[in-house]
Order: sequence, then structure tokens, then C-alpha cells
Amino acid sequence: YNPYATYAQSKLAVLMWAMELQRHSDTAGWGIRSIAAHPGVAVTELVERGPGLDSKFAANWAKDRDKYHSAAQGALPTLYAATAPEAVGGAYYGPTGEEEKRGPLGFATVPDAAANQTDAAELWQLSERLTGVRYP
Repeated sequence: YNPYATYAQSKLAVLMWAMELQRHSDTAGWGIRSIAAHPGVAVTELVERGPGLDSKFAANWAKDRDKYHSAAQGALPTLYAATAPEAVGGAYYGPTGEEEKRGPLGFATVPDAAANQTDAAELWQLSERLTGVRYP
């Protein structure tokens, strides 16, 4: 088990599902906007409450701490996606600075894997099957 790979895979699945939801809305005429966002890297209590301050991850995180957003700045992409009338359905928002770890809010880079519509459709079908929820 690799917690970092698992985390990355879960974030990829969330992004793929959000993009697939927008495609379903567009096709079915639901009129909803599905908008994805990521915070970049924000200084929060996640490390302390997660892997711990004495972990290898924490040591790497601490040396670059000044390169990261505050928790409030990290919340901006999600708040924008959830509340801004001008936010674009199917878009992915986040910081636009170096490696998208911090910086001004804007359109984030969509990884090639997340843009794969065949895989996204399979993920959609799998989520319906596993949850027992069917969308019209």
C-alpha cells in the first residue's frame, strides 16, 4: 500500500468524475455545472494530524513551507468553483504559479489521464454499479 499513490489516484478519479458529470449534464440538458478545483499546497494541520511531524513527508514539507499557500488561500479555488457565477462548467481551477502549488487563481492543468473520456465513462459506470445509484 502506497498512501501517496492512493491519494493521487483518488484525486484523479474525482477530477474524471467531475468532468464526466459535466458531459452528462450537457448531453441530457440538466443545466448544471460541474466544476473541479484543487488548492495547490496549503499550510494546514494535515501533516501534523496525518503522517505526523516526525515523518519523512513532514521533513520535506517543512523545508518548502514558505513556498505554499495559507489555508485561506488554498480554499479560494474551491470557493470560486462553488460560488462564482462566472465559473465555467467542466473547468478545473487552482493556483497557476510554479507547479500549480501556489499562485493566482485560474484554470488548472488537466492531466492527460483525466481527459480520457473512455476511462471517465468506465469510472462513471463503475461508480453507478458500486453505489447502486443510477443517473437519468
